[in-house]
Amino acid sequence: MHLIGDAININICLAVSTISSTPLIAIMSNESRTQLAYAAGAKHVVALQETLGEQLVNWVCAGPTPTEFLKLIDVDVSPDTIKRLKPSIIHIGSSSELIEKSLGEVKIRIVTGATVAAIWNSDGTITTPSAHTALKESSLIVLGPDKNVEKLACFIGGPGSGEHVVLVGAGRVGQQAGKRLNQAGINPHVIDILEKPLSFNGKLIVGDATLPQTLHQARIEEADTLIVTLNSDSLNIFTVLSSRQLNPNLNVIVRAIHADTVDRLCEAGANHVLSEAILGSQLLQVAMVEMGVLPKFSDYVN
Repeated sequence: MHLIGDAININICLAVSTISSTPLIAIMSNESRTQLAYAAGAKHVVALQETLGEQLVNWVCAGPTPTEFLKLIDVDVSPDTIKRLKPSIIHIGSSSELIEKSLGEVKIRIVTGATVAAIWNSDGTITTPSAHTALKESSLIVLGPDKNVEKLACFIGGPGSGEHVVLVGAGRVGQQAGKRLNQAGINPHVIDILEKPLSFNGKLIVGDATLPQTLHQARIEEADTLIVTLNSDSLNIFTVLSSRQLNPNLNVIVRAIHADTVDRLCEAGANHVLSEAILGSQLLQVAMVEMGVLPKFSDYVN
């Protein structure tokens, strides 16, 4: 089941589990409700918004994405080696200088020491890479020791850890993004329309992020990175446009609620856009592989 609403998903799990033994996969918006979905009969539960918050920050910092993403690909690596190699996803945005260059031309392994195990394309398909594979806007599933993964993230994913990060939105996605930033040693300036407690270390500015006066309070002119996590594509677009006017050099990372707004967010000035719909589809693929519903290297692999 995809994201409809946590309460509706739980009710569907209860209804189906009472009349059928069909394995149920539930995507929940709130991580705190995952146990309720399991209790209602789901066999696999994914917390979408928490995962989204982490992956938004992975465009700024070299951080591991959950190891289960490797379950989609047939990588001949032992579990002990995987623990040492830090499986990660590193994103390539549409404005990257590496777009259309081949892996052989970029020489990722030689330059960074990390290995590209697979490429997760923006449409949700997976490509097994070769030296001739051209890089496009996508996500690289990589293996390597911590320092090599961090080097690759800085080489491909952007400037690396930002010294001054502005985080817009303190909802579930923003809270998870803030925790992930803290793990990387970054305490962001946070803008939210409401005063609310933060579950991480950061400075909260209460106000409308689409207005210059609010952005000035967050010192947007001095920022190197902007992460926008609002639950509205229109507000996200306006926030990107307003921020770009005040600081044209920002590295801008944005959440997209609907896949069809990705292009508009890029046109507004976003360097990287993560679609909630596409991420949900990818997480479903992982869950179905783990449950044996889909085999590795099925029709969704190119």
